[in-house]
Amino acid sequence: MKKNAFTLVELLVVIAIIGVLIALLLPAVQAAREAARRMQCTNKIKQLMLACHNKHDVTGTFPAASRPQLLNKRQYDGYINALLPFIEQTALYDRVRAACFNDPVGSARWPWETANDALGNPSPFTTQLSEVVCPSETGTGFLGLGKNNYRCNAGDLWVNWDSFHAARGPFAPGDRLECKTKDIKDGTSNTIGLSEAAVGSNVNGNDIRGNIAINVTYGAPQNCKAVAINGKEFDPAKKGTENYPDRAVGCRWGGSSQTYAQFFVVLPPNSPSCTTGTNYENNGIIASATSYHPGGVNVAMCDGAVKFFSETIDCGNLNDTPFSTITEGGNGSNPPSVPIRANSYYGIWGSLGSRNGSESVSPP
Repeated sequence: MKKNAFTLVELLVVIAIIGVLIALLLPAVQAAREAARRMQCTNKIKQLMLACHNKHDVTGTFPAASRPQLLNKRQYDGYINALLPFIEQTALYDRVRAACFNDPVGSARWPWETANDALGNPSPFTTQLSEVVCPSETGTGFLGLGKNNYRCNAGDLWVNWDSFHAARGPFAPGDRLECKTKDIKDGTSNTIGLSEAAVGSNVNGNDIRGNIAINVTYGAPQNCKAVAINGKEFDPAKKGTENYPDRAVGCRWGGSSQTYAQFFVVLPPNSPSCTTGTNYENNGIIASATSYHPGGVNVAMCDGAVKFFSETIDCGNLNDTPFSTITEGGNGSNPPSVPIRANSYYGIWGSLGSRNGSESVSPP
């Protein structure tokens, strides 16, 4: 009697067909998962921009990029600290205030601290806020600090994070500019508020999206791309010798410099970030908007609308910009040589990043 069974050859053919179908299906599944993650990211960045508006309704201003007001005092910490009550994190906000102003010995006071305070209370800055982490993020950060993907727009000039400057973006040091909607002359729907930046990693330290190229000379911003491509990326193995073990991109939501919380609309999305020295926080950092979304980044406009900006967006001629040093944007006590109300050097991307540049540009 004939048996109804597969031969070995038939079984292998079936397995091969199933394998091919899985191989064909897997990219579609991965694309669907990334689309879902990008949608979640869109919602998160929108909620943060709406939180900026809620703060504006309560206090009359958007949060400052650095030195925001906490307990009616100026403070070094970044814009996310000021938003905590508006993203249902009032208890954490109270812990930040206590750490900044009430700690009797000063431990757990600053956004890089991980130690308990004198009363045994844990540092608030070790808390990981899900509200500020993109679902597509893979960076690990450093030292147990809460990481951050979402950055505020510091404008289109390569300037020091906390020095005098023209404040061409809607976010600037709070003792220089506390931006109101009326200060955004180009229109809130035409001005970038927030975007993304990938987080640095002590596992994948040479991923340029989440780290910083060092020793980039002043000049055209194209230098940043050239140096990074030539292999002078951030090297976590060297950080211990430079005494900056915690200064990786996005490694702390409590920080306020471009390394942690700000970005420039200069280089196009998913470009490298660079510094003129080896201090990953203060040496003339040009921080770019980056993400692990294929092809671009999510951007929240100042009116709360969220757009996906392509990494091919027009940024002007990066090899032929009119300024050559950081002092063009103002450094220390030097005044800026580029006025607040002037067209951006950086094409559509830069025009959308300046709040008062008189450019009639709408988001793509």
